[in-house]
Amino acid sequence: VFNLLYNIGSGILRAIGDSRRPLYVLIVCTLTNLVLDLLFVLVFHMGVAGAGLATILSQAVSALLVLRFLARTSECYKLTIRKIRFHLTILRHIIKIGLPAGIQSSLFSISNVLIQSAINSFGAAAIAGNTAAASIEGFATTVSNSISQAALTFSSQNMGAEKYARVRRVLRVCLAATFVCGLTLGLLIYTFGTPLLALFNTDPAVIASGLVRVRHNMPLYVLFCMQDTFVGQLRGVGYSLLPTITSLSGICLLRVVWLYTAFAASPTLDTLYLSYPVSWAATLFALVVCYAVVVRKMPKA
Repeated sequence: VFNLLYNIGSGILRAIGDSRRPLYVLIVCTLTNLVLDLLFVLVFHMGVAGAGLATILSQAVSALLVLRFLARTSECYKLTIRKIRFHLTILRHIIKIGLPAGIQSSLFSISNVLIQSAINSFGAAAIAGNTAAASIEGFATTVSNSISQAALTFSSQNMGAEKYARVRRVLRVCLAATFVCGLTLGLLIYTFGTPLLALFNTDPAVIASGLVRVRHNMPLYVLFCMQDTFVGQLRGVGYSLLPTITSLSGICLLRVVWLYTAFAASPTLDTLYLSYPVSWAATLFALVVCYAVVVRKMPKA
């Protein structure tokens, strides 16, 4: 519940152009979590329960801070507790955009479970190497997600203001930022893969397994970042179901087919990890086509 409240509140703040205060709240939340982890685990010896309690309490702090910002403002987005109620028209819009996105995330998890089970068949070193490589990729994913959220926020703002030329410009700017950041981070992780993996595990077998994923994914990670930007842009202009269907077909379905065809014919880690860039490229191509169709329906001015 606390995490939900923080995400809703920070989403409202970002929607009106304030991305700093959600960041400050997140920093406070992280530091609170760290201090409480040390207190509950090392001092009170509460073990896993202590770590869980620290997480919940730090999330509560983040939720309260964001709600405080919303309650103390005098702007139109001011939160007044006694006025909280369901507005059916707005609720329909929220469900129309949010539900497909939620379904997409859930089904992504299913495809990841299938891929993880295939990785598990290669033993403990492959599992540990994959976990370490995925954690490193997470840094690049955070950047692409941020740009995708920016594309969603600014395109939806300009759609509401009927500034359609700016909507197109938002995509150009975000794609340029995505290309530079995605390519740079991908090549850096590819170049320094060994020392980065060694931060997680110094076992040579684990590092070798992790490098297989790094070698296949990171040079082309920019494809994933760019398709993420198109997803944000399409949702920002009001098309949420379209990128969901496209992403599920291009990433989830294609990877499952890959597991039972290419990987079944050549059951190696190289073949398995090759499914990632192939699915990214296919999904990006499909999303470009979708956006080309959508943008033609958009008024020029």
